[in-house]
Amino acid sequence: MVGIGARNKNTLDMKFICPVCSLILRDPIQLTQYGHRYCRTCLNAGQETTIKCRRCQADTAQSEIRIDRGFKNDMKSLPIDCYFCHWTGILNNYQEHINQSHSNLKCDYFGEQFNSVNNFNEHKVSNVNN
Repeated sequence: MVGIGARNKNTLDMKFICPVCSLILRDPIQLTQYGHRYCRTCLNAGQETTIKCRRCQADTAQSEIRIDRGFKNDMKSLPIDCYFCHWTGILNNYQEHINQSHSNLKCDYFGEQFNSVNNFNEHKVSNVNN
């Protein structure tokens, strides 16, 4: 699952944006040595013993990667403009809005239909990077 898409993501501080998927951080993790953050799934640490930071290219040991619950809690009050409609609110309420209002999304470029916003965002990220 990639980060969270929103119309106003480009107005947010870059510390809230994942350097891999370029979306708002979802389940942020932190490379503690330099403080850089990623979406938990975007880092894709797997069985690697070290991870190369995409921001500074430094190698970071698995033991220096932490789930950043405090930062995730701070993000709950981020102002969000829905990517798909004119709804505005805070990040803490955004997933509920998405679940209630936006299912069966269609990619205008490829004509594919998606049963969740997460699948739609993964499609966008994978097709932008290819």
